[in-house]
Amino acid sequence: MPKVAKVVIEWKDSHQQHDYLISLDDYWVDDFSYPYRNTKVGLLTEEEIFFHARNINGLYELIKSTTEDFNILDIIDFY
Repeated sequence: MPKVAKVVIEWKDSHQQHDYLISLDDYWVDDFSYPYRNTKVGLLTEEEIFFHARNINGLYELIKSTTEDFNILDIIDFY
């Protein structure tokens, strides 16, 4: 089961596009001074996560959503 997804987002106001990581679960371990998650893309801090979707269904709901100030244009990969 993937822990994060790398997506392309576009900001609604500026139309700039960026790649971001979205968490697909809320399991963050606080063994050190910061929460981190060991994933296939390495150790990620919570600050490196753009959005917490909670699960894969949450990601697809976020893609369909119009309430955020960004749109998800593409899913690059799951890790």
